This record gives sequence, C-alpha cells and structure tokens, in this order.
Amino acid sequence: MAPPDPWDAALSAVSASVDDLGAWLAIWSARREPDAHARRCASDAVDAIDAALIELHGIRARLITDIRRADDQAAARVDALLTRTRDGPRGGSIPSGAISNRASNPPRPKTSADAIVGRDGHSGRAPHQEAP
Repeated sequence: MAPPDPWDAALSAVSASVDDLGAWLAIWSARREPDAHARRCASDAVDAIDAALIELHGIRARLITDIRRADDQAAARVDALLTRTRDGPRGGSIPSGAISNRASNPPRPKTSADAIVGRDGHSGRAPHQEAP
C-alpha cells in the first residue's frame, strides 16, 4: 500500500474551506436588506477564505523549504563531483588512460599575439598580394 500523499491533508483542508464559497458569495450578492442569512453567509465566506489562506501559506512554506533542501543537496552533489574531478581518484594509482592529453598539457595563457596569429602560427588570412 502506498504511503499517504504528504500534501493531501493540507489540500483537503483548502478544498473543504472553499467548497461552499461560491454559494455563500452568491447568497451575499443576491441579498435584499435586511438579510441576516446573507450576512451570516458573508461571514462564513470570509472565515473560509481565511482558513484557505492559512493552509495555502502552510503549503507554500513547506514547498519552499523542500525546494531549498533539494537545491542544497544538488549543490552538495555538484561540489563533491567537482572536488573529485579536480583532485582525481583517492587512495590509489590513476588507471591507464585516465589522464587526458588536456590534463597533461594544460592550456597556456593567451597572449596578444594569439589574437593576431593562431596557435598554429598562421593568421588564417590569405597571403598579402602586392598591387601590379
């Protein structure tokens, strides 16, 4: 049997609070003064709205807490992965082929010459031709 939905109780309370809201508002809108029944319905509508808002704020607070916890857990996993990637395997030799050419030859800092001439020494432009 599946565990109960953790949101079920709060959503049921919201639903119960607003189930009769439409009727109470309709009675209030169609009132003929003096109308004690319509006044009671209006008060019931306000109470139902207040109860629904309390439940909705509780749902919101719980959801924000859950989202932040999930984000913190994801950030911790990313940090751990980045640390393992940066530091390499622990407690043993590095398997053959685990070090890439990139790791053994880190990129050199760019110089102003790199902006003009490519890393292979060619500018990539056609040779300059002199005018006849």
